[in-house]
Amino acid sequence: MDPRPVAWVLESVGEANLGGEGKGVVRGVSTDSRSTREGDLFVALKGERTDGHLHVAGAFARGARAALISSDLTDLGGFLDRAVIRVPDTRVALGRLAARYRKELDVRIIAVTGSNGKTTTKDLTARVLEAAGTVVKAAHSYNNDIGLPLTLLAMDRTTRFGVVELGTNHPGEIARLCRIAAPDVGIVTTVSEAHLEGLGGLTEIAEEKGALVEALPAHGLAFLNWDNWLCREMERRASCPVVRCGFDTSIDLWGLMRKRRPGGIAFHLFGKVEIIVPFPGFHNASNALFAIGVGLHTGIPILTIQERLAEAVLPDMRMAVSTVGGVTLINDAYNANPGSVEAAIHELAATRATGRRILVLGEMGELGERSAALHREAGRQAGHAGITAVWAIGPHAPDVESGLTSVERWNGSFWSSADTAEALSGRPFEPEPGDAVLVKGSRRMKLETVFDRIREEARRIGGRVTEAVGG
Repeated sequence: MDPRPVAWVLESVGEANLGGEGKGVVRGVSTDSRSTREGDLFVALKGERTDGHLHVAGAFARGARAALISSDLTDLGGFLDRAVIRVPDTRVALGRLAARYRKELDVRIIAVTGSNGKTTTKDLTARVLEAAGTVVKAAHSYNNDIGLPLTLLAMDRTTRFGVVELGTNHPGEIARLCRIAAPDVGIVTTVSEAHLEGLGGLTEIAEEKGALVEALPAHGLAFLNWDNWLCREMERRASCPVVRCGFDTSIDLWGLMRKRRPGGIAFHLFGKVEIIVPFPGFHNASNALFAIGVGLHTGIPILTIQERLAEAVLPDMRMAVSTVGGVTLINDAYNANPGSVEAAIHELAATRATGRRILVLGEMGELGERSAALHREAGRQAGHAGITAVWAIGPHAPDVESGLTSVERWNGSFWSSADTAEALSGRPFEPEPGDAVLVKGSRRMKLETVFDRIREEARRIGGRVTEAVGG
């Protein structure tokens, strides 16, 4: 963040009262007192696990110049010379602060939304843009009204591009985030059944995701997944040019000949230039297309884009492949919804294995009244794909089993656990050389712990890491 006077903070957040010393400047913004640095503005947020107001004194002790609060404080740790700015809601104030700061930045903001592929597309786009200037991208999945402002406030006068991620689970969130980020370029990766509990059906999800397209200025640019009919419908909401992306030669930005290759996938841009993506998943070809499109419109040569994509690395726990003791392990445990589960099943089915193909499937969250039906559908997909064995974890395990057994020709193995804790306490199978095991579930399931257990079992039978690609 470029330095700003405390008075600028006070003006930016709207209704506010100042206590303490209002002089000086802030040089950064922090919401975690443990990582607060000298000159920061500490924003005290109230969360499910803790209240930032309990840590204001600690932030001052680490050098914070000012604090943004919404509750009475009795202990400032003796730092009476620091600015204390009282607002009705610190979360809202953080957004206002970021929105004003963004307006003062000479930076091109690229915003990514969609039901699947947001983080991978964000990371690939940032990697390509680094060839043209300094890039600040959202850390991890910083895609809400806390993560987005923190990403914007991490930029400074040297930043040329900001690549941000916009998430949602309730109507109106994308529009609100767009008012903060004021994006110049928008990418909608796909629309599928995710966050149904808060958003409703596919039509409502598309309406919410399309708010990004609607928010783009006339001089902006929208990249839409033309292979997804709900994304195609968003073109009518754009007041700026639209780049249609997909695997159809009749559109603007297209690829052909998707194929799997050792350690990843490849396709041919415009049927001519081979693009290598060094991690698995045909869906990542679409994610790479968006990054290519942004790069080309920025003026980056295609050969440079090709080189940068070929050396990309997936975010953690997203189709990360390793081989331990002759067992192929695929860690896709970061999150799960029906679209990403279907893609994962296809990848597991295509994975080379002389032994079993085992799917460890955790609960898919936020699906509302459609949850049982969509877990049954996941089971059916696994059965039709010929997955050898399925270990379902969570309350909807019986629905997964119901879907599996509805596939007449499926005669594999099925195991279930009520939750992650039960899964960790037992061991329904031992991995064997030649097996391929894929672990996937919603973030709240924390199935990376189950993945680690399986990995240790594979290592215990005499293996060691012999190959690793992906995250």
